[in-house]
Amino acid sequence: FNFSPGRYWWLILIAVLSILLMFDNILGHLIQVITFQGIFIISWALTVVSYLLFRKNIFKISSENFAFEKGSIPDYHPVGLGALLLALIAAVPMAFGLYGPIAKTLAPFVAAAIAFIAVPALSLILKKINA
Repeated sequence: FNFSPGRYWWLILIAVLSILLMFDNILGHLIQVITFQGIFIISWALTVVSYLLFRKNIFKISSENFAFEKGSIPDYHPVGLGALLLALIAAVPMAFGLYGPIAKTLAPFVAAAIAFIAVPALSLILKKINA
């Protein structure tokens, strides 16, 4: 198209878009997205930490070496996925205020605790089922 606007054009465009987004209350929606993302990241991080601590070091269920070749990595891991889903199912309604303001405050800690405890529990349950 051979169209290259100058700096002032971009400044006006960004200013107009910012004002329109503020009038549309985009920040209210953005806070909801960031709340869910925070709960998800906390749950995922504690799932990984718990997996490394319990499955690899304490229970010795997984191998000591980390599988990183494309053919040796499964598409999904039922223990990690289950722990993540359990933490999200419990903490997301709390984070959005379904159970009151105290539960809203405690939602990240509940997500972390459930993710951390669910990995060894699911590991032992699935080990007994598969054995």
